[in-house]
Amino acid sequence: MGKITLLNFHKNPFLGIFGKANDEWLIVARGVPLETIKKAKEALDVDVIEITIGGTSLVGSLLVLNSKGIVVSNIIYEDELKILEEIGLEVAVAPGKENAVGNVVLVDDKAALVDPELDEETVNVLEDVLKVKVYRGTIGDSGLVGMSAVINKYGILCHPDLSDNEEKLLKEIFGEDRTIDVGTVNRGTPFVGSGIIANSKGVIVGDRSTGVELMRIESTLLP
Repeated sequence: MGKITLLNFHKNPFLGIFGKANDEWLIVARGVPLETIKKAKEALDVDVIEITIGGTSLVGSLLVLNSKGIVVSNIIYEDELKILEEIGLEVAVAPGKENAVGNVVLVDDKAALVDPELDEETVNVLEDVLKVKVYRGTIGDSGLVGMSAVINKYGILCHPDLSDNEEKLLKEIFGEDRTIDVGTVNRGTPFVGSGIIANSKGVIVGDRSTGVELMRIESTLLP
């Protein structure tokens, strides 16, 4: 526990596109090799549920979760929704036009930062299901806040273009006690959320990441 584990999903190091985690569950694309699932389970100290959303493997882009609930893209099929409901958390389907809710929402158990252009219907669902206060803003001048940053209870690792005003807003929203830093993943990718899945017990990172990138990830997201 409390360490970084390097992984790929089907030789793809962009883990955050294919999965999301809280402190109890890793929800990941169906078909990831069993040995990889085992390593991810051990690294994050969670149970694992394998799923498709709308028949696709882009699970990390199509849902968002915390310890209270799950909000998932409206392209999800009924049988897939039933699998998510087996977790035992409240599950809701995002009602608006934004399908890739995982890309545009950064959330913990206290608050959420969302794309400034996210529709009000979806914002209301996020507040109701995840039990958080929702704020609008950008990270690195991008509304893709779910891919521009990774958050856990220790810190927030952000896109290298994070501005002073954006950092100030993150502190106001999520609290002053967390480390906020910038970095990249998988040899220079600025959208760190695409290559990292983290909870408070561990971090899994795309195996193309460099030593310098891993040092920044460790100093921000581990105790």
